[in-house]
Amino acid sequence: MNPRGWTKTELEEWLKNPLTQERKGFDLKAIIPPHDAGKNDLKKDFCGFANGTGGFLFFGIKDDKSIIGINEDNNFTTRISEIVTKHIFPTTILWDLCACIKVDSGKCVYVIEIIESPYWQKPHVFFRESDGLFIPLRENGNKRNITDGSELRRICLKTDNYYPEYNTHVLNILRELKNKPRPFFSLTDAVIIQGYKSFLRSQSETQYGQILIEIENIEMAVAELNKKHFSGVADGNPIVSADQDGKLGKLVDDFVSNFGRQII
Repeated sequence: MNPRGWTKTELEEWLKNPLTQERKGFDLKAIIPPHDAGKNDLKKDFCGFANGTGGFLFFGIKDDKSIIGINEDNNFTTRISEIVTKHIFPTTILWDLCACIKVDSGKCVYVIEIIESPYWQKPHVFFRESDGLFIPLRENGNKRNITDGSELRRICLKTDNYYPEYNTHVLNILRELKNKPRPFFSLTDAVIIQGYKSFLRSQSETQYGQILIEIENIEMAVAELNKKHFSGVADGNPIVSADQDGKLGKLVDDFVSNFGRQII
């Protein structure tokens, strides 16, 4: 399915086809949601498609496949962008207004294409304090929340494509630790690091074993620094930053110096 360039007639024929059901690849929206509940659901739709294999959102079509259209709006993409750039992390979802199908006087069906994110940017997470955390996935016409770690690894980690792509990301993740007031691994960072370590364990070469040891030393240094941070907060003591600690920075610098060129 590629709705780019469709006319109203082509849209109607597609909707009349009994095989056209809300499946993995598209979803129908009657309007741009005006309230928080609908906006949050739209954000989860974006995450679900980006975490999956991508898809299309049709605005101006009801769930029963009847075309109602929405008013022509030069600010349509701006309105959508204002919704989907909040409460989503990472906000690197690629999407595009791929069609504006005129269906009536002053009314259109707008079609947005959401691109599947590369595996190193997955998962896209929806989080709002009042609603909690969700890792949506669009699958077989339904949007559901990923709760199983093995499924998360399957979606985010493609073992046949770990390298060389992941090498650069591992280095960037480690370098960024030094620039954080309180160093930590995000969910995406942790998934990448664990996948990288799994690869290292599967290799017999001596240098890979040493790389694994150095990464685990950095992980332990991060854990120790976070313990100091939380202890300091609890006791009212000054917070220890990565720069002040020094140990983590040295471990990262040594790792980049010793293995940077080797693993790229």
